[in-house]
Amino acid sequence: MLRMAGRMLPRILAVLVLAGCAPTVAPPAGRVVEERAQAAEANLRQVALQGARALGCPDAVALEPEPPRPWRPRGVTFTSGGRPVSLAWLQAVPLSFCPVTRRVVVLASQPAGAPLQLGVAQVGDTLTDPQLQGQVVESGLRPLLAESFADCGQARVVDTTVLQAPGTMTTAWMESWTVAGCDRRMQVEVTFRPGPTGTAFSLRSG
Repeated sequence: MLRMAGRMLPRILAVLVLAGCAPTVAPPAGRVVEERAQAAEANLRQVALQGARALGCPDAVALEPEPPRPWRPRGVTFTSGGRPVSLAWLQAVPLSFCPVTRRVVVLASQPAGAPLQLGVAQVGDTLTDPQLQGQVVESGLRPLLAESFADCGQARVVDTTVLQAPGTMTTAWMESWTVAGCDRRMQVEVTFRPGPTGTAFSLRSG
């Protein structure tokens, strides 16, 4: 399980552990990510398809992955299985033949002295990273779902769409998150407002 300061990341839909070795000479971080992502592409697609099947898309096809983006959570210790993560990136995989969502985002992490791990961390087009998404789920969505899906233990976010893109890195933006479970669906509008100490958010159910 991936953890941030003792807390689990958002629910991982699929996880695959890969064998691999760290390079003997450490090139720049960006190049390391590109090389590792290229080597893991086949497994990346496999994890994306596992995530699609978990969302109810058994016939989904994984298309060409988008470029990897190096990532590290801010202000917390990033560990996996009790080991510090030395390298991590996010990489989106577009899907076809999946009416639920058009893409999944895979989180790849390399714990020190351990194999590379891949897991679906996000779905859809959200501009958030797994850290901010986790805060929205824990502080905003979970209380909301306790009311709207009180009798359903399977509700989860199955898609995200950007309704209003930010003009700059410091301006607000709005997204629509689709929550589904027990043959029910609900749209939740999430407004994000970046600030000097972090990104605030507010939710409104449709």
